[in-house]
Amino acid sequence: VVPVGPEALGGEQLEPKAAVLVMPGGRDMPYAEAMNGQINARIRAWVCKGGRYLGFCAGGYCGSARCEFEPGTPMEVVGSRELGLFPGTCVGGAYPGYSYRSMDGARAVEAIVER
Repeated sequence: VVPVGPEALGGEQLEPKAAVLVMPGGRDMPYAEAMNGQINARIRAWVCKGGRYLGFCAGGYCGSARCEFEPGTPMEVVGSRELGLFPGTCVGGAYPGYSYRSMDGARAVEAIVER
């Protein structure tokens, strides 16, 4: 596991080094702003050639064509996303009561992986 930022994604070749690009959670607007343009184009091309993208929370929003997070609330983030690996809309939060400033609304969920 090697953490990288936008600088590395904009300059290094992903193909020979990466098995999967994991985008973490956080706030997706700073990710989207930092990655728009050349970085998203490189990631999209890499995925189209067989690379793998795994987005958690904000990484999922960034990887979709559109983000709808908490519409109609003070935390609302709604809009198109350039990367668009998932052609649909990523909607959140998954459970009511989510708060950035606490663990309120946090849930453990079961993940089922099918091959």
